Amino acid sequence: MEQRFENWNMWLHQIRNDVAMLAEHQEILSDLRKIVNNNINLQKHKNNPFVNFIWDSYVGNTIITIRRQLKKNDDNSLVKLLYEMKDTPQLLSRIRFVNLFSSAKRVEANIIFSQEFSGIDEDYIDPGRVEQDLYHLKVISNKVEGVADKCIAHHDMLPPKSEPDLKEVNECIDYLVKLTKKYWFLFMGVKIEEDLMYLPDDWQEIFREPWMPTDNMSSIDPTGWWNAEGDKEWDE
Repeated sequence: MEQRFENWNMWLHQIRNDVAMLAEHQEILSDLRKIVNNNINLQKHKNNPFVNFIWDSYVGNTIITIRRQLKKNDDNSLVKLLYEMKDTPQLLSRIRFVNLFSSAKRVEANIIFSQEFSGIDEDYIDPGRVEQDLYHLKVISNKVEGVADKCIAHHDMLPPKSEPDLKEVNECIDYLVKLTKKYWFLFMGVKIEEDLMYLPDDWQEIFREPWMPTDNMSSIDPTGWWNAEGDKEWDE
């Protein structure tokens, strides 16, 4: 049983990484849209292939990452973790949670466990609450998962009747973030708020640099930053 908990703990770290990436990319896209909307000179390029490339890359990566968190049989998926928690709630006990905190905070931790995870005087998490989270996740992500399965993962000949809009994708990401924060707190006794994302405040600085080098920069290798160790195989 202890090995199962260690597996859950390992999965949760990978889930956090995936969901943090989704949240970061969501924020980047939102900021890019603001940059374009606030610059009339950029708006005339809305049909430029580069714009389509950015959008297609975002949609493909985002939807396939969301899909990975929704599959019951996939390792490191949030849905698989929640199903196993629901079926084996004894591993997430009140005692284990309360002992994550210092002596001075254990009374408060006991109250939080009752309010958030178990109900009053229950020794373990309530499987019904986990089931409810699974149900809401399924409802919110249904259309996104359908597109991921039919259009991205398998190129189905019968595409879904309708595609999710950006609002629906964002709602799915937001709920994944909410559940990740909730269960990270249950496992670790530590809340993660905005630091779920690691997006630096100055990430937009790249747009303040000239993208096309001048003549006196022609001797500089323009691919130096791109050809990181992990990218060399693409050039071979």
